[in-house]
Amino acid sequence: MKLSKLKIAIVSAIHLVLVYVSMFYFLGSAMAGFEGEEITLFQELTENIAVSLFNILRFPLGYVTWLFPTSFGILLFILNSILWGFVIVYIFTKFKNNSQAQGRRHVK
Repeated sequence: MKLSKLKIAIVSAIHLVLVYVSMFYFLGSAMAGFEGEEITLFQELTENIAVSLFNILRFPLGYVTWLFPTSFGILLFILNSILWGFVIVYIFTKFKNNSQAQGRRHVK
């Protein structure tokens, strides 16, 4: 089974963008609350979704970033995205190969 480096890079980039978008969204919406703005139910709901998404996407390496200086913490976020990219591509490739193998078994 050969994994495509391009697919891993694309999935890793998408993961990294989702991590930063969710982080910036919930930080920005939290700042609105500190500035005394009225927070609607929709804003609170989307903030909770963004926080949950961020907590899922930063697993496992994202939980130790606070132990390191800023530049190394960013490197851990990038390594975490590469890890997620590798695992996702591996799972989809394995699933695709298994489904093709089962299809060939039924054809015989």
